[in-house]
Amino acid sequence: MRSLLNKQWILRDPTLETASQISSSLDLLPVVARLLINRKVEGVDEAEMFVRAELSSLHDPFLMSGMGLAVDRILVAIENKESIRLFCDYDVDGVTSAA
Repeated sequence: MRSLLNKQWILRDPTLETASQISSSLDLLPVVARLLINRKVEGVDEAEMFVRAELSSLHDPFLMSGMGLAVDRILVAIENKESIRLFCDYDVDGVTSAA
């Protein structure tokens, strides 16, 4: 399998049984099941937690250093009707996170 930039992807060779179980249990395309396995997602339960994550399963963002200061600054900017600029990457995760 190759990327859009024509780079060769190195995929782990998942057992067909595991990929098939994930694919059929979660109604996913087989290629998606293989990609999950390549992300070290093992088994149907772990795959379901990955693709159907809930907000309650995410880490507390305030565990990140400086998060409280950042939130306070954003609140001040909103109160003062200041512009807020977002800086992000132009790749898929950067654009998605800015949306």
